Amino acid sequence: MKNWIDNIKWTQDGLVPIVVQDYISNKVIMFAWMNRLSLEASIKEKKAIYWSRSRKKIWTKGESSGHYQYIEDMYHHHLDEPRAHPRFCHKVFLGPYQAILVSCS
Repeated sequence: MKNWIDNIKWTQDGLVPIVVQDYISNKVIMFAWMNRLSLEASIKEKKAIYWSRSRKKIWTKGESSGHYQYIEDMYHHHLDEPRAHPRFCHKVFLGPYQAILVSCS
């Protein structure tokens, strides 16, 4: 079985756009980027870890402020499943109220 990360539609720079949403209202909290290493690190560490395009490095949300985004739950849908969102196939929940949506091919 193929790793679900292999199905992500990466940019030419090896990045994927990440939309962080409020879990209940779906209000967008932030937009960020992840590369494969930061996504895999986020899964392993259960914290939101992003790629900074301006600094050209991986950064953990909250590393300077102390306000980390902890991943509470993670799931993904195959695009052919009826409940799948048409633009996103992976949703990462951050705490009780936020989610990351990851676009896929």
